[in-house]
Amino acid sequence: QVTATNLAITGLNHPSFITQSNCGATLAANAFCTINIGFAPSTTGSFSTPLVFQYNKSGGAIGTDAQFTDTITGNG
Repeated sequence: QVTATNLAITGLNHPSFITQSNCGATLAANAFCTINIGFAPSTTGSFSTPLVFQYNKSGGAIGTDAQFTDTITGNG
């Protein structure tokens, strides 16, 4: 079981991106959830910003705390 502790879009351009998730607070083993990322810039141009998903996993090789970080980019 995985417990989500934080889903955040951070950085200077974060207002141009929105998230929607059906992951809930916990995710059972072999289960799936969806994170949708929307892009709605207020001006034209290219925007990128970090996406961070932090979670706690009891047991397993990952350890107790882990984090997935990626960069999302959009052109408006």
